[in-house]
Amino acid sequence: MATAALMLPLILSACGEKDPRPNIVLISIDSLRADHLSSYGYGRKTSPRIDQLASKGALFEKAFSTTSWTLPSHMALFTSMYDTVHGVTTHDQALDPLRITLPMALQEGGYNTAGFYSGPYLIPAFGFGRGFDKYIKCFDYMEPGEVDNKHSIGYKPDQHHASHNDVTSPRIHQEVSRWLERTSKNKPFFLFVHMWDVHYDYLPPAEYATRFTDPTYRTTLDLSSFETNPAINDKMDPRDLDHLIGLYDGEIAYTDDHIGKILDKMKSLGLSENTIVLVTSDHGEAFFEHGTKGHQKDLFDEVLHIPLIISWPGKIEEGVRVSSQASIIDIMPTLLDLAGVPSPPEALGRSLKPLIDGTDREMDEALIFSELTMDSVQYRRHLRSIRTPQYKVIYNTTPDSKDFGKGVIFNLKKDPKELRSMGEGAFFATEAVTRLNDMIKKVDELANALPKKGSEDVQLDDSIKDALKQLGYIPQADPPEVKEKPDKE
Repeated sequence: MATAALMLPLILSACGEKDPRPNIVLISIDSLRADHLSSYGYGRKTSPRIDQLASKGALFEKAFSTTSWTLPSHMALFTSMYDTVHGVTTHDQALDPLRITLPMALQEGGYNTAGFYSGPYLIPAFGFGRGFDKYIKCFDYMEPGEVDNKHSIGYKPDQHHASHNDVTSPRIHQEVSRWLERTSKNKPFFLFVHMWDVHYDYLPPAEYATRFTDPTYRTTLDLSSFETNPAINDKMDPRDLDHLIGLYDGEIAYTDDHIGKILDKMKSLGLSENTIVLVTSDHGEAFFEHGTKGHQKDLFDEVLHIPLIISWPGKIEEGVRVSSQASIIDIMPTLLDLAGVPSPPEALGRSLKPLIDGTDREMDEALIFSELTMDSVQYRRHLRSIRTPQYKVIYNTTPDSKDFGKGVIFNLKKDPKELRSMGEGAFFATEAVTRLNDMIKKVDELANALPKKGSEDVQLDDSIKDALKQLGYIPQADPPEVKEKPDKE
């Protein structure tokens, strides 16, 4: 039964009148680190259309993910829960049926809901399709039965290779445009768009491949198979690394152009004026800043710092830049607040509306809690981190590990790139470590107290597990340890 708060939209719809509430477009760009967007100060002009959205709305300078890989971070986005709490932290888990997701809340609130996904970890088997009237696959290497089967993801050995070589932005644009043309104009819609092309491998079309690379330099390296290619390492020629990063930037520009095409389509259909557009990412990407490449290995800012840009013509002031910290779990409460739809009581994030509209630009500074959980027979690693306005703590909580209880702490005011740990004495003396321990206890208690329907494990056969290991999704060896460097100050 609809609640009283939701009756007015239903009455308007029955009478054929247009619902005055805003449309919502949520765009998640896989593997996009914030500091490679022009609007975040990057020197290369990678993102003119996203930058235009930022200039017309609000940009959060310090937004962070809950983790450094796709599956749990998107689940945090959809549930407003930390990874331990929503429970989807490894490759064989799906969301508990009792959890309420963003599309479910908006669907219950009278919204027409549609999602378009382009990467393998957004398939319905994990629980992402719940609450969508339409949830549309924008790649060809998995069959409908494979993506819908809750008990078998259905990866074939070559499917992740196919995903890394796939080009999906044109199809996303085509499918989204077709849906926009057909959707009702009298009912507000929620549109989720997941864009994959920025994810490795970096294979932008020729026009974009040369846009940010040195035309006088010709690399002799094969830069394909980014994650497993031994030639791509922290000792590679700096010119090769710069060329690789140029290709990554080309993928950003290519994706940005297709976001622009979607926005142009909305404008041509008269859908822009009362539409909230939010652009974000699930995690960033490392290029050996701390000795690693890609993501899903650690919790440094290059893999946690994500863009968060929100535009709503006439409702959000132009050119707002928010310096307060924000988390990916804040996105769901924010969009529901702006739409006038109640947040589920289990949501752990907070609405950022007071920071956006200026009613409370001095909101208490949020603590950013992130974690990385890797569990397999060969490999276990649990990392947890907290980020205060001044300090960043990364803590090893891997059970039965020789490194259990060890960590590093950085003074972000003096060392924003997290290059020099303050040392063991500072680690145990700094309040941030106490706050991290308090957060770990709170998150674990929440996870244990949350009502659950039962196991929703996703079963992987041995060939699938082997393929994931070969591609780096289930690591076969321990990643490099964080080396503490003495504080020179």
